Amino acid sequence: MIRWQRLGKIGKWVFMLLALTGLFFADDFLYIWLFQELFGWQIKPVYSYAILLVVLVLNGLLAYAVYRVMRKKPTTGREGMLGAKAVALTRVDVNGGWVKAHGERWQATSESAIEAGKRVVITEMGPGLQLRVQEKPHESTSF
Repeated sequence: MIRWQRLGKIGKWVFMLLALTGLFFADDFLYIWLFQELFGWQIKPVYSYAILLVVLVLNGLLAYAVYRVMRKKPTTGREGMLGAKAVALTRVDVNGGWVKAHGERWQATSESAIEAGKRVVITEMGPGLQLRVQEKPHESTSF
């Protein structure tokens, strides 16, 4: 039994990459074996090693692509909205207002008054899909 706490973050991802590569390789091995059995293919050892090498490299690349997709931050739903940037379309305060986020208009509230046209950050998504926002701090452009 693997103790996930001992592996650490990098160890978990290395284990995931190795497991995915092994799974993909086993799948390809079964296909090759099936074709040899069904069609009576006779492959010379030199060619089998070349096929093995190509299959391992391609499966490693496939595992890396899956790994990158799994690490991406969600872009939809509640998780995708938190921390997203938006623009106030109307004045937004405790009574409400409208913001534009992800190309759509959303109802929003804020503890402090935010004027129309200001950039905001979504901090929470409340009941009824109402957003809670706060004004985005000005980013420094000095060098």
